Amino acid sequence: LRMPDELDKYSNKSSLGNKGEGLAATVFRLYNFDHNNKYIPNENVYIKLANRLSELIPDVKEISVDKDEKRQLLTLQIIDKDETPLPARSLSDGTLRFLALTVLDLDHSENGLICLEEPENGIYPDRVPAIIDLLESIAFNPNEEHGQSNPLRQVIINTHSPRVVSEVPQDSLIYIELKEQVKNNNRYKIAFVSALSSTWRTNKANSKSISRGKLLKYFNLNSNSFNSNYFKYKKTNSIKVKDREDLESVFQPKLFE
Repeated sequence: LRMPDELDKYSNKSSLGNKGEGLAATVFRLYNFDHNNKYIPNENVYIKLANRLSELIPDVKEISVDKDEKRQLLTLQIIDKDETPLPARSLSDGTLRFLALTVLDLDHSENGLICLEEPENGIYPDRVPAIIDLLESIAFNPNEEHGQSNPLRQVIINTHSPRVVSEVPQDSLIYIELKEQVKNNNRYKIAFVSALSSTWRTNKANSKSISRGKLLKYFNLNSNSFNSNYFKYKKTNSIKVKDREDLESVFQPKLFE
């Protein structure tokens, strides 16, 4: 994510790699080419990136790609409110990951399955809602028509963070538990999958639901948590885990201090 991209490798087909390579070239492509690969510079790309990143870092003023003709390099940089340019190599891990996800959100040519391990890493706890909101934006919205602005994309994350769990839509939460089985004197482990009750995942025959007690035990919580209307960030049509009546007393502010 921190590395500049070689200009001679830049094309209108640049995309973000699995390790974050190609970040600068991808942003440069989004700025210079439309979704039909026509050369049409679009300053709104930089504006949208800066606006989204400002949800994580309030003093971000501008994002751009520096094109160095002499060294033949493309370098992503952020300009803060003091007009100080900050190249990608000087940014934090959390900032770069958030920026990469924002680029994925804008790059509608990217589709398929996107997997991310522990998105809360490198992020201040109070910025977790912004990450979850961004991940929801990246994924295909089944309530809207499929098209260029709503590509077929699925996002899977894994986490051990109660804060992340509290922020995801209740329909999205999947609990995976390894259990040991014995068959023909052989011991092996099987992954059992369950979801929250009263969601589409459990409104089927033979479906398994997570018990409230199991969630409490997993996060080492007690049921006498604080009762408050916390973590207000952005209202969506989907119900989040923290908004469920049977769990609203569990995921509360004291948990994340």
